[in-house]
Amino acid sequence: MRRLIASALTTMPLTGCGLAERFSSPEERINAAVPPGSGVQAAHQRLTLQVADQPEEKKALEAAWSTRLRLRALSCSRDFAPSWRDSAADVRARLTNTDCFQGADRELQRWVGLQRVRLMLGQDLVRPQPQELPKTISRTDYVSTLVTARNAPVALLRGSSGFEIVDLGTGKDLFKEPSTSGAFTSMALSPNGRLFSTVMSGKVVMRASEGGETLVELLQADDVYWLDADNVVALRNSSGLRLLDLSSGDESPIPVSGSSHSNMVAPVPGQPNRYNFFVHRGVDQVEISRSSGRVEARLVAEKRTESGLGFAVNTGGMSADGKLWMDGHQGLRIIKLDTLEMQEISLGPVGSQGAWPTADPDEFIVALALPTGDGYTSQISYYVYNHRASTLALVDREKGSGVRYQYVPSVKRLALIDNKNIRFIDKVATAEPKPGDQVMSALIDEANQRRLAAAMTAGQPSVSVSASAAAAAAANAVTAAAAAVGT
Repeated sequence: MRRLIASALTTMPLTGCGLAERFSSPEERINAAVPPGSGVQAAHQRLTLQVADQPEEKKALEAAWSTRLRLRALSCSRDFAPSWRDSAADVRARLTNTDCFQGADRELQRWVGLQRVRLMLGQDLVRPQPQELPKTISRTDYVSTLVTARNAPVALLRGSSGFEIVDLGTGKDLFKEPSTSGAFTSMALSPNGRLFSTVMSGKVVMRASEGGETLVELLQADDVYWLDADNVVALRNSSGLRLLDLSSGDESPIPVSGSSHSNMVAPVPGQPNRYNFFVHRGVDQVEISRSSGRVEARLVAEKRTESGLGFAVNTGGMSADGKLWMDGHQGLRIIKLDTLEMQEISLGPVGSQGAWPTADPDEFIVALALPTGDGYTSQISYYVYNHRASTLALVDREKGSGVRYQYVPSVKRLALIDNKNIRFIDKVATAEPKPGDQVMSALIDEANQRRLAAAMTAGQPSVSVSASAAAAAAANAVTAAAAAVGT
């Protein structure tokens, strides 16, 4: 009887006064005394809700969360291990390394955010493919930039008063933020359209397209590239390119040659884990693989331009079938995205400003700049260049029109952006296509006539370019390009 009474007296304080918790593991007691911040806990709760109907995913995430909590306690306790004699207040008093706990909490919040991003990237398209598109999408603000998702029928529209993410099938907003979006150096949509990223002051922020919730902030990053590869994205800063494994949060370098800077990334057709990074004056092809749970990237091919000219943002794009990339700044550069075979076309003395894909994979819209003769200005004309047939067709365009062209791969249509309005068309209206050498010959002859007229007006002798020689050179280049990339 005495033993039973003694046992009861011993047990009562353990349950009634919280002494039972003193026999938990040291790591559990440390995390209980100094718990993660409220922001971390709230993010973890949202992650738990996100996988509520995925029991296996939930189990794996909880195991990973427990491991990271244990490491938090071990790394910040400075070898202190509470005994059963220490109360929660005693444990808290011994844990004075607040900077360590704050740093660990930042890492925890980053990891939780990356898991939420990973899960959303694994979902279906944010909107289904529409049966038909609205004739016109009208906005209240000038559309300065149209950012598209690779697979989902949504687009991000930027203007002077903010930005909005639009369902292209209905023209309705998924999310709208009336802020000064001009402060962002870049914005991008994930392939499935469920996420978007903003970049400002060396920080990438990943957010949900529906509702705009911020999921994670990545520091020391100047840009992000949404890849289709397994649970990875690519980041860039002044130090180079790196691969971010969303599952673990680990980063590894992306080995590119010649330059660590890249403005654009294009998938390699037929190779799901290969990507072309457009670097300084060329392209590097990188393969991403996962081995023993770690992700790594290796350089498998590279190509540099012979002209010394490179590939620039907004002066080119990928063909509708994903097989070619053409850049049209200061001449044409056409590259096969699988083999990196490249053809360069010099159009001088006719200049060029850009080349944009159309819904026809063989055709690109090119902006040709014909010198006016004063030595300073040029007249821009738009042509559809068919790289297989080596033809040029003048685009029917109103004089002074401010319409811009942009191919939208998710809906396989060409967008005409006119001030506040966006229209979709199947094909650009043009004059009859003509052989490229004939068009170039006529343009060069016109350029010579303008130089001659300008020189006569100024009372000075003129040195003209031989129309036949220049046209022959340009025609040979255009014909060679058709033969090289038209197969």
